[in-house]
Amino acid sequence: MIELLGGTLVIAGLVTGAVQPSVVLLFLGLSIVVGFMLSWVALLIEERTYDRYPGWRDLGRLLRASVYENAGYRQLMTVVRARAWVTAATRRGAWGEMVRIGIGEESAPIRRAPRNPRGLEREPLEPVV
Repeated sequence: MIELLGGTLVIAGLVTGAVQPSVVLLFLGLSIVVGFMLSWVALLIEERTYDRYPGWRDLGRLLRASVYENAGYRQLMTVVRARAWVTAATRRGAWGEMVRIGIGEESAPIRRAPRNPRGLEREPLEPVV
């Protein structure tokens, strides 16, 4: 919510002339670069500490995901969360009455899938050290 409020105030400041566009662009660029750096440093620390990713391709995917997160996805999720918060606060999104189907006496019997369809025995998992 704070991120959405900050963006709204910056846009309002630009419209009213209270904030210079060059300062807004400088801080926007700086915040994106700092977000990238934080994500990349966190990935580097995790890789050096736990060595979980077997190849460079995996690390490349994670770095690409961090770019997407900092350049759009996080902002989109902020808007979605704000809409959900407003909907929950105003109770416009109520589910209503749930109609149950298939629980009565004339419903068909429930067919359950076999526990192990291939008949294979599973070995117990070994603890990770």
